[in-house]
Amino acid sequence: MERIPNKNKLIIILAFMTGFSIHSWAGLSTNRESNSDNYSLAVYTNTKVRPDLIEIFPNGTIENGFRTYPKGTLVTITANSDAISTFNNWSDGDTSNTKQVSIQNDMELTANYSQINYVVAWDLYSNGNKDRSADYYSSNENKSSSLQLLHKNGTSTSFLLYAANSKLFGKNAASIQKSKSAAGEYFFQVCFNTKKYENIRIKANMLGLKTYYLSQNVEYSLDGNSFYKVGSFNIEKDSVWYEGIFSLPDDANQCDSVWVRFKADNNSTLIQNGYSLGTSISDIIVLGNIHNDGNPPTYLGSAPSPDENNILPFGKIILSFNEKIKLKEGICALLDNEELKDASIFGNSIQFPYSDLSYNSQHTFKLPANSVIDETNNVFAEPIEFSFQTIDREKVQKKTFDFIVGANGNFKDALLAAQAQIPGERFYIFFPNGEYNIGELTGEDNQMTSISTPNISLIGESPGGVVLYNKAIQESISSTATLYFRSSASNMYMQDITLLNRMDYRTGELKGRAAALMDKGKKNIYKNVKLLSNQDTYYSGNDRSYFETCDIHGTTDFICGGGDIFFNKCLIYLEEKSGPVIAAPASNGKWGYVFMDCTIDGFPITNKAYRLGRPWSNSPKCVYINTIMKKFPEDGGWGNPMNVVPAVFAEYNSMTAGGTPVDLSSRRTSYTKNDQTVTLNPVLSDDEAVKYTVRNVLSGSDNWKPQLFTAQIPAPVVFKEGNTLFWNDHDYALCWAIFKNGAFETFTHENNFTIPNEIEDEASYSICAVNEMGGLGKRSDSFSVYTSISHENATLKIVEKLYYSIDGRQLKAPRKGMNLIVTRFSNGSSASKKVYYLGF
Repeated sequence: MERIPNKNKLIIILAFMTGFSIHSWAGLSTNRESNSDNYSLAVYTNTKVRPDLIEIFPNGTIENGFRTYPKGTLVTITANSDAISTFNNWSDGDTSNTKQVSIQNDMELTANYSQINYVVAWDLYSNGNKDRSADYYSSNENKSSSLQLLHKNGTSTSFLLYAANSKLFGKNAASIQKSKSAAGEYFFQVCFNTKKYENIRIKANMLGLKTYYLSQNVEYSLDGNSFYKVGSFNIEKDSVWYEGIFSLPDDANQCDSVWVRFKADNNSTLIQNGYSLGTSISDIIVLGNIHNDGNPPTYLGSAPSPDENNILPFGKIILSFNEKIKLKEGICALLDNEELKDASIFGNSIQFPYSDLSYNSQHTFKLPANSVIDETNNVFAEPIEFSFQTIDREKVQKKTFDFIVGANGNFKDALLAAQAQIPGERFYIFFPNGEYNIGELTGEDNQMTSISTPNISLIGESPGGVVLYNKAIQESISSTATLYFRSSASNMYMQDITLLNRMDYRTGELKGRAAALMDKGKKNIYKNVKLLSNQDTYYSGNDRSYFETCDIHGTTDFICGGGDIFFNKCLIYLEEKSGPVIAAPASNGKWGYVFMDCTIDGFPITNKAYRLGRPWSNSPKCVYINTIMKKFPEDGGWGNPMNVVPAVFAEYNSMTAGGTPVDLSSRRTSYTKNDQTVTLNPVLSDDEAVKYTVRNVLSGSDNWKPQLFTAQIPAPVVFKEGNTLFWNDHDYALCWAIFKNGAFETFTHENNFTIPNEIEDEASYSICAVNEMGGLGKRSDSFSVYTSISHENATLKIVEKLYYSIDGRQLKAPRKGMNLIVTRFSNGSSASKKVYYLGF
């Protein structure tokens, strides 16, 4: 096998996304080859806005569906406002609506908008000139709200639409253009839901062109039959827009349906300027305030629950309520009197991530009183406080890797060595950065490499830097995998590796099924793993597996098979193909495929054109919870059955990139195969969604805790004495990896490393801890072999000083006793020293 040194590969990111629609090209972590001097710009909005409000100049270059810019390009971005949305600021704090950025690397910006209190609106920017659905809606109940042009006999007809760049006297508009004899026979009507709203008002602009009645009445109805006048437009001049806002009576509050029509007053003057045109309407906005029931939100409970034991030392504290809630600004929860940051709101719940707690210890969570409010600012007045106990865990026995590919032999040698391991013991294989053609080295006739040995850790130096690949010759679901873990290959652990099947991946020709990973084992774990192929990229077995922060690329059924499989914070990437399908579950367990906190992205062609899944066999189950959709599926969401009807196909809290809810009202509910038809709810309830935890889905009868093994050990705090680097020991570190000038050098099971005397000038070293399964954590600060406070850094500017206890805990200030001080300088270097403080 030839090891090819890894070349720097630019990861291109480009997205231009506004609310519910993607209006330009998007991609994330695509690993595609590109010009190393080209970079991308991603511009998002925090809520849905009209696509033309964001202007970018120049347009950039389109490459494989991605818009890129040469390094150094000056790009001007303008965020405009309209009747609903007002630009506030950029995510970098800039409040100017026009800004210029110099493209020096991949960039992302979000334009933050505030919006008026509206119920539903039609801006008439996009196409649709009959029974037009709402362009904007603040709740899913108004997704089906409609704008119609009706004849006086009640029939609906098409109107003339001035959309996008085609404007009528400066506005996008719906226009009645009929014969003079039909003047007053046609009128515009909207229907909408006010169930959650009160103080209803309707705002619009009207224009008369050549032939029209001077007065246009605005009327409302609660049954669609009996209408009552609330005001009128007086169109005094031809071809001039007139704005009006009209309040509806209180009986229009909190109704399932309200109708408003804009109808000519046939008793007013008929204007006739010699042409057979008519009236037009634009910018229809229904305004309203969320109804305040006066009741504060009700607290339903927490996870972990009070006094619960065996909790992992990292995860999320979740507080649940009976309605949508918000945290007051400036509120901070405490865990053991330390602030918990980065709280997230998911509908009726608040999540507080935490990490690095001690094992076998008691921890207390506190949220102050009056911290939680509902959408109408009713306050939950009580404090929330509870304690829980973290899991006990045995210390890890220190050892270095069993096999380093390249240094100890090739991958074939590594597998042979693993087969000779003592049964029950874990065998650790490490891949330095590079591309490894395992298809030719260890593959069978179709270049599939099969592994039967259990308890192997396959660890890469970096997820994008280590690529194991093959190039299957004949398409097949069962003989093409880059890696195939047979049923005996259980308790496998893989981290920071890319598996690539080159049969047809990004070749421009789709040849069929070619797996990157086929896994028939049990309790296998994947962390920061990238799976790259098109059809059947990942083929799962019938047991349990866990994926965390992985990337899975594909086109057709590219996540397929059985088992209870949990995908945690993964990127699901749709490759370039019309009508792709993500999942084809053949579930035989209780849970099936669970996608939690994942992101769906892909090539532009896939937007509004893919399906979340289609049932394959057995009892298919698949759920998407808290999914960020940078590309949106077909409105129905799910595809037709292949062999059976599904058991569970559902979503919960799907979101746009800007954090606004994705409309799920049109998701498919009915499936038929042969003589069997099922009706499913495509949206999980709060009570159903909360059950989809890693523990519930994967623990089984043996109480398996895969997250215990994916936990990364924090970067060690390193100090230097002479030519030796020291750092604190860690009970759960298997060993430590040493990096020289950014590249892997060696492993050590000691918490120190002596720099060789023959070291060249300006070499720098950094350290990272290795967890129990072999996964490499974050690296420490780099240390130059000549760095010292008195020498090289004496004339450099000090950026910051960090204080640590002798056991490695960061301190806000030095404490009495021995302290470690790390000084960081303006050139990026660091120095450290031990200081004993007598106290104050």
